[in-house]
Order: sequence, then C-alpha cells, then structure tokens
Amino acid sequence: MVTPSDTSDAVGVALSKVDVRNIKSVEEAQALFGAAVQEASETLGDGCELIKEKDQLIGKAFLILEARPISGDFGDFYTVAAIMADNRKVRFSDGSTGVAAQLAEISHDKDGNPGVVTGLMCRHGLNRSDYEVEIAGKPVEASTYYIDTSA
Repeated sequence: MVTPSDTSDAVGVALSKVDVRNIKSVEEAQALFGAAVQEASETLGDGCELIKEKDQLIGKAFLILEARPISGDFGDFYTVAAIMADNRKVRFSDGSTGVAAQLAEISHDKDGNPGVVTGLMCRHGLNRSDYEVEIAGKPVEASTYYIDTSA
C-alpha cells in the first residue's frame, strides 16, 4: 500500500510520481485518500442533472433558474439550469432558432447583447418541431425545440 509523501490542506493528499505509479486500484486509492475523497459532482457541479435529450422536457413544467449565453466554437448557445415540477434540477443547452432565440429575445442588454435569464416559469415545458433539411445533397431529419408559450 502506498503512503503519501506529503499532505496539503488545500487539495487533500499530495502524491509523488512514485506514489502514483504504485497505486494499483481505485479501491487502494480511495483507501489512501480516505475522508479526503471528494465527489466531482458535489465539489465542481451545481447539483443539476445533464439532460442530453430535450424530449424529456416536452410537456413537463420547469422553472428556469438561470439561462446564460455562451459563445462557443460552433456558435452561440444558452446553457440552462432549471428545476422541474418533481424538484429535480436539470441542465441543458440550446443554440437553435428555438429556445436560444426565445431566450435571447427577452434578455438583450442596452447594447443588444444576449443576457442572462432567471425566474422564467415554463408551465408547459418544451415543444418540438420536426422537419427535413438537406445536408450534402441528402435529406436529413431535424428538430428544433421551443419553450411552449401556450396559455
């Protein structure tokens, strides 16, 4: 079993290259760190479950806690943190002419830049529009998600 070469209050146990080389299993590493083991979701996360398939939000009420505009390598998008009616906190992203455009429309600052949206109740969740686009000369099915604004 490896014993730590040094300790640090800021991060936990500091290890040398030899220490790291000698660790043979996750269980051994966890035993070495003991109570200093931290869950990334708790230390780095915001408590939200990542939603990869926005179909899960169709027709499901949620309250937007924060929708923040981000400039990414493939264009601008919003990352949205929300709380569902069942009290689950979720996070999803959208860069489309749907949700992102709706959020940008209501959040522009005095200079016309998209801003942060908070406290937006989406009683009917999202809806989806399906259509076909042509990519490289071939038809491809596509979908755009919108915040359902029906009364």
